[in-house]
Amino acid sequence: IYSAVESLMRTRPSKMINSVGIVGGGAWGSALAYGFSKKIPVHIAARRKSTQTNLIKRFAKLSPNIKVHTELAPLFDQCQVIFLAIPFQAIPEWWLDTSHTFPTQNLTWVNTSKGISKSTLEFFPEFVGPPQNIAVLSGPSFAAELFSDQPTALVLAASNRALLQELQSTLSHNFLRIYIQNDPLGVSIGGALKNVLAISSGLAHGLGVQKNAISALVTRGIWEVAHFAKAMGAKSETIFGLSGLGDILLSCYSEKSRNMRFGHLIGQGHTPEGALDQLDTTVEGLPSAWAVYHRMMKLNLDLPILKETYRILYEGKQPKSSMTDLMTRPLKPEIFP
Repeated sequence: IYSAVESLMRTRPSKMINSVGIVGGGAWGSALAYGFSKKIPVHIAARRKSTQTNLIKRFAKLSPNIKVHTELAPLFDQCQVIFLAIPFQAIPEWWLDTSHTFPTQNLTWVNTSKGISKSTLEFFPEFVGPPQNIAVLSGPSFAAELFSDQPTALVLAASNRALLQELQSTLSHNFLRIYIQNDPLGVSIGGALKNVLAISSGLAHGLGVQKNAISALVTRGIWEVAHFAKAMGAKSETIFGLSGLGDILLSCYSEKSRNMRFGHLIGQGHTPEGALDQLDTTVEGLPSAWAVYHRMMKLNLDLPILKETYRILYEGKQPKSSMTDLMTRPLKPEIFP
């Protein structure tokens, strides 16, 4: 009976999506609002009044299809789907508080923030439910480029195929293309671990190593992420899509990536604390590196690049020593997960 009901829920048509909501008025939340507003009305909830004022001024010139609020109530009243675009480490507590105030189970929730909870060692699909009620949106995307109408491709993952198809059709247009698939955990893993690999790449860039080393580091890093995904019960092939390979390439080779710049500063000799002070922005890969390492230990996984990145960030190991240790590990064949 359970299987039959679950199958029905996966295929039944969802209600017509007339508008979407976005929680978070930062760079990514406002970029998504702009991109989505080309096809559908958007309600965005910003935490601060000053942010609301700035966004209203900005969107007045760019898109009249966006309404900006400082309260969640308008989103619950007018939207069938709400996207989360707040820093990932704040989501577990935010979700718990919100679910006590609003009927969260009546809406579809789409996480767009990339990370793994440092407090619970869980990814978004693991601490939010039920499965029919959630989705994950990820992929190679800098907010500024989406705001500039640059072609951007993202992947949306959920178990409800009818919902996926409706959102894909509702949100896609001439500079935003949405792909769909059914592995939200794998998409979450790719988005979170790409931030850690971007720090690793930045560390290598900061050390001054050349393109041979960077290419090898990123390639073996992708292998580690795919191996981690498989051990978690996700699909390793998901990591070779937009949310994994696509986002890893974007973040590991571009100075626009905050995580890459953070690693670059440490590779040049700054402490993690000093690098954070210099950037003065959120670096999601820092707490994710801690959580991924401890989840690896629970799974008894040997993922040397992720492990060495953790040791540099949290145990004070010198990046040059980590590079030497990686290059002198026991020799082995190349095996794909």
